[in-house]
Order: sequence, then C-alpha cells, then structure tokens
Amino acid sequence: GVTSVLTIAIKFILKLTSPWYDARYLIPMSGMILGNMISSNSLLLQSLIKEFIHHKDIIEYYYLAYGASYMEASRSAIFSSIELSLVPIINNLSVVGIVHLPGMMTGQILAGQSPRAASMYQILILFWIAASVGFSVLTMTGLFVRKGIFDLHNHALKSSSTKVSGYLAQEEKINDKKSNKGKK
Repeated sequence: GVTSVLTIAIKFILKLTSPWYDARYLIPMSGMILGNMISSNSLLLQSLIKEFIHHKDIIEYYYLAYGASYMEASRSAIFSSIELSLVPIINNLSVVGIVHLPGMMTGQILAGQSPRAASMYQILILFWIAASVGFSVLTMTGLFVRKGIFDLHNHALKSSSTKVSGYLAQEEKINDKKSNKGKK
C-alpha cells in the first residue's frame, strides 16, 4: 500500500531523474507518511478498544445473540473510531497554506524554490499522506476487529478483550481516585 503510493508519487508525479529509492527522497517522504500513520492508528485503536468496552453488552447480548455477523455487530464502533482517527489529517488538510505553512514548503521557499513549485510539492505530499493514512486506518480496523476482538468460530467476543476491559476499568478507577484527591 504505502510502498506503491510512494513509488508512484516519486517516479511518475515528481518526475525525478534519480532512482525513487534514493535516500534523499525515500527517507524524508517515508518518515512523513509513517509518522502520520502511527498517530492515526494509535487514535483508531484507542477508540476501538473504548467503543468495544462501553458497548460490550449491546454487542454480545443484542447483536451477536440474535445472529448478527461480527461486522454488523461492530458497525457503529468501527465508524465512530475511523471518524475520530481521521480528524488530525482532515484538520491538517483544511488549514494548510491558509493558517500555516508546513516545514517542507517553507524550507523549499527559503532554499530558493519558487512558491508555486513548493506549494505543488506540498499539496502532492499532503494528499499522499492522507491516502496512506486512510488506507492504513482501514487495514488496521479490519485486522483488529477480525483478529483481535472477535472469536469467529464461537461467534462471540474474545476473552482477551475482556482482559483489556478489565485493565481499562482499573485505569479508570485510578484516574477517578486521582481526580478526587485533587478536589480535596
């Protein structure tokens, strides 16, 4: 996914004379992409876990007990988690060039590149990052829901997801105790 997008962008859109795997292209571009993907995927997983914990009873006793597939049972959790994980890249796309100038574009302008060429590269890279983030979020959602949450053979949530909910419940109790101490 990421490799093919990287190859297409460097080779055909930027029309570089050097090989696409040259370190001066590959390292900064893959760093920008992977950094954004990690942020979005961590938001996604955190949100998915919380959604499945808060709606565990509804998923198990309403959807799964009445024969819904694992995708039907988890649809609302998946949609809200994907929406939350894409907020940072959507916000970044909505304000770039108007509110702030990204580092790559500023660096190119300071190095003597024309503002038009610098903005062209920046737009390309931002769309490239957005596509990679979207692809990674969808892939991670499918893998996590199918392999990490549901036991497809028994048509139920995995017992390990109960362990995760127990861990988060303990964490919430600790946070409640800390907030109550601060009020005194």
